[in-house]
Amino acid sequence: MLYLTFKAELSPTIKTVCLNNPKQQDYSISKIKCLSCHDSDSSKSHLVGPLDSQQDENGFEFNFIMKCKFCANKMTLNLNVINEPLINYKYEHNDDDSDFVEKMKAEKFASRKKKGLDKVLPYGNKEDVAIFLEIDARGCVVEEIAYNQDNNGLDITVAGDSIIDDVNLEDMELYEFDQENDAELCITEVSWELIKK
Repeated sequence: MLYLTFKAELSPTIKTVCLNNPKQQDYSISKIKCLSCHDSDSSKSHLVGPLDSQQDENGFEFNFIMKCKFCANKMTLNLNVINEPLINYKYEHNDDDSDFVEKMKAEKFASRKKKGLDKVLPYGNKEDVAIFLEIDARGCVVEEIAYNQDNNGLDITVAGDSIIDDVNLEDMELYEFDQENDAELCITEVSWELIKK
């Protein structure tokens, strides 16, 4: 299995970040490797969504089907949305939610354990990493999913529990102003990458 992970440096008034309507989003597969001939194809990006449906010659459904242009091997993908929130461990809380980070950590750990994802990313890191997608790749390995600002919107929960929805990163960064909290919102040092487990 492959997992699309997300981590970033968040400004102190941001509580969490997650995908906006993740099942409606398309993910840009920018490099895919055939497991039969071991050639990689990065000639064009393929937009794949969890709601996409294609049938192979046997009637099985996948989110994406492609034949290797070098050896004609069948390559398939199925996307399973996980959409964990990225928790800001440096969130500057007020008195009302002083236990927010610890509570969210416990919820995420319990959720991962229930879904069998507790071994994908070790618990107890100094910074949080969110799992957005689980990718079941057959006959291939997805080597790269590019962030696409037209397709991959984010929801940001800020202090006071208001949500700024469908925000897009530009050059893998975000600089906005949160009027409700009279503070700058920054998302920097973004890592949008695949891990294999």
